[in-house]
Amino acid sequence: MAVSGNEFTRIGASLAGVGRRLVILAKGVSTAILYFQINDAILGATGGPTVNDGLALWFSKTTNECLADAERRWLLAFPATSSGTNQDLWDEYLTSLGHTGSLNDKMLAYWQAA
Repeated sequence: MAVSGNEFTRIGASLAGVGRRLVILAKGVSTAILYFQINDAILGATGGPTVNDGLALWFSKTTNECLADAERRWLLAFPATSSGTNQDLWDEYLTSLGHTGSLNDKMLAYWQAA
């Protein structure tokens, strides 16, 4: 199927079927994958092979550090974050990046764009 002008061609799993991702091709633009679940978006951004392995790389987890501590250290490195739980830090960080909505909405948008 040819793509002309600003016309988009949607390929991949249909929203009514698998519904986990939508692959969009546009003329002159590389393939983009839009994930609808956070875990899939994290795997897409980090390369996995599992969510925890991908996040460990993303947060530069050290050998003697648990994933939650690595995540907290990573979040506290940003000037927009101050204190609170990891969820509080994520909310501060994502709000500073301009994401809106619930924390879940913000995190999905962040990992989709990462």
